[in-house]
Amino acid sequence: IGIQTSFVPNSSSIQLVSQLLARGRNGWNLDAEWAYIAYQPSTKVELQAGRFRFPGFMISQYYDIGVSYPWITPPEELYGFANIPITAVNGLNTVGKIAAPPFDFITQIYIAQTPETDLPLIGQTFVLGEFRIGGIILELIHPNITVRASHHLVPKLTAELVNTLAAATGQTADFIRGLGIEDTTDGEVVFSSLGVDVSWYRIRFLAEWAHRHVFNSIFSSSQNWFATIGYDFGRVFPHFTYSVADAEDVAFFNQDQHTATLGVKISMTDSVAVKFEYAFSELDERDNANGLFDSIPSSFGGPMVEDEINTISAAVNIVF
Repeated sequence: IGIQTSFVPNSSSIQLVSQLLARGRNGWNLDAEWAYIAYQPSTKVELQAGRFRFPGFMISQYYDIGVSYPWITPPEELYGFANIPITAVNGLNTVGKIAAPPFDFITQIYIAQTPETDLPLIGQTFVLGEFRIGGIILELIHPNITVRASHHLVPKLTAELVNTLAAATGQTADFIRGLGIEDTTDGEVVFSSLGVDVSWYRIRFLAEWAHRHVFNSIFSSSQNWFATIGYDFGRVFPHFTYSVADAEDVAFFNQDQHTATLGVKISMTDSVAVKFEYAFSELDERDNANGLFDSIPSSFGGPMVEDEINTISAAVNIVF
């Protein structure tokens, strides 16, 4: 549940924006996702300073506004917190807009920093040290198609791994190091994404791909993507999604997983949507594969998990 506000003092070119959000996964603690001041020197440029949503993917800006997309939640293989654990950053953001009807071009450049961040992975919470991040986003918008590309860089990443795994497995820190696991002290992350959203008559097609390259850390590089197709019957929108998380250099954290989802979104009004979904997920066949499940792999002494899972979900999304 969340609340968003914006305030323009005395019809000026300055705007104050805030979004407060409480998620069940965080024990309903209230956090600020947006808390920035924006300045528009012209209709083509906006400068933002403060806390703003991390602009990683197509749906990142409105991830928590469920009525705005067809799924109950965006595909976990790409948008899950085990893949990208941040939703907001603190820093400077520049947004440029060029109108060339019927197209709009949007360019976004940002530089920011995050505080210590919890990374939920294999049933544990790994603490990532505060890190800097920057990126560029290019977007082409047409009434029937949106194309978005982004590139992001984390130049230095730190994470305490040894003690966390030792406590989780009941082993000594020396035993964990003997497996070739060390704390991440000088890591680097580079990731890029490309997404499209196409409407053709009543058919809608969405797809997005991202590549994450991790250096100097046992966290694996990966390719993650999804594709969705649906048909708009007016207030009823049935859809099918196939999504994949594919680790490239599996060592200890094998998140390989793919999911096929059949769902329907029923728009009761413009501000109320009811959704139902059935999903079939399958994990990689290797012994240390845990997919996106929140438990220690069996190779570390954790429980065996089913490699094929059926999930039935329902949700109601409301904005007011």
